[in-house]
Amino acid sequence: MSIAPSLAIASSRQIGNARLQRALLRIIKEAHAGKAQATTLEDLRSQYFPELGDSRAIRQAINEMRKDGIPIGSLGGVGTYWPADIKEAMECVAELRAKGYDLLDTAASMEKGAIAHFGEQQVLGI
Repeated sequence: MSIAPSLAIASSRQIGNARLQRALLRIIKEAHAGKAQATTLEDLRSQYFPELGDSRAIRQAINEMRKDGIPIGSLGGVGTYWPADIKEAMECVAELRAKGYDLLDTAASMEKGAIAHFGEQQVLGI
């Protein structure tokens, strides 16, 4: 599927975050619907936003859209896509939850280890 050339070359400063989000959502919905059509963030950047130095702005824009409730899918090793159905969307939700739980477990273990190593001390700024 072909995407309008006007979306192809832009920098995050030129189009702003809201416009970047709109452009990404359109591209993902039109050209990457379903896991079988998934693409990497780097491919999105190089194909549609080559002026961006790396894919960080794309990652951030997608994360913000997800926080706004837009179900952009992403599964490890698959890439980014628009879910074809509720099953694909919920697979992504399950993976995100698993990552979150794992991060919380890691933080709790680090906290216990730090207290065991250093003792409970007052830490300014936390």
